[in-house]
Amino acid sequence: MASLVPDAEANSPNTSTTPDPIESADEPLRIGEKLAPFNPSMGPVVNTALELLQLKGGDVLYELGCGDGRVMVAAAGAVPGLKCIGVEYDEEFATRAREAVDAAALSDRVEVIHGNVLDVSLESATAAFVYLVPKGMKLIAPGLSDLVNNRGGRVVSYVFSVPGLEPTRVE
Repeated sequence: MASLVPDAEANSPNTSTTPDPIESADEPLRIGEKLAPFNPSMGPVVNTALELLQLKGGDVLYELGCGDGRVMVAAAGAVPGLKCIGVEYDEEFATRAREAVDAAALSDRVEVIHGNVLDVSLESATAAFVYLVPKGMKLIAPGLSDLVNNRGGRVVSYVFSVPGLEPTRVE
């Protein structure tokens, strides 16, 4: 696994001293909107993520918490034969991601799913880019662990690490 981690203090989505309801929840979280706020990945982050993912034609990249789809659009634009599937809970951002895919003329290789990342199978994935808060990372960790440990896939996480997986590189 590769982990892309900028200065966590500066980019922390919750700097409040108020207890985070996500972190203190006693039961499993099933509401996708609370798995991550929209925090767009800027150009250098996208470029480093693509370098770390080492994508090639025939790969299937899942962008979990895809927001406006910028990682998968950049990936599909750079790697012929790459298929991308983005999953976004917020309907507004899923629509924006679809618009970005259409504008880049990549709809034949990039799909946007408006849904909860916890309800999506990663069975076809060979790589994943993920931005979720720690609770979301914990809940999706078994699927990402299977991707890395049992199927030889690659995972890049942005800001937060995936519990149970040791990064091979941290940026």
